[in-house]
Amino acid sequence: MELVLPLIKEVMSSPVHTIQADQPVGAALAAMDAHGVRRLPVLDADEALVGILTLAEASKAAGPAGLQAAEPTVKSAMRTPVHTVKGGDLLDRAITLMRLHKVGALPVVQYGTLVGVVSESDVFRWLADLLDLDGQASWQ
Repeated sequence: MELVLPLIKEVMSSPVHTIQADQPVGAALAAMDAHGVRRLPVLDADEALVGILTLAEASKAAGPAGLQAAEPTVKSAMRTPVHTVKGGDLLDRAITLMRLHKVGALPVVQYGTLVGVVSESDVFRWLADLLDLDGQASWQ
């Protein structure tokens, strides 16, 4: 049996939740909690992708409640540069870039527009479907 890798657009999560770079980190944490995600692509005022903010980075930047004079912005805590993939790329490109850059997800950009995010969870979901695990494990 030959393994046929899917296109990233067939595996990615979409629509994608984002946050503006000038927003407070607390707003990012609230958005992550509300949407059940661990990272948010960061957009500037022109809606261009400028970074990515993870739950760990946002939590660290926020620090203990009430101890900071001013709440940090998303821009001060986000990760840059942000590595991206295209929806038409094969999934192995995303896997390779995630491993190479030690990140858990990559924004998916098509013609300069953010169209989704492909994450480790998306890759595991595809793999589970490929192996037809259907919630079953051999060790159960």
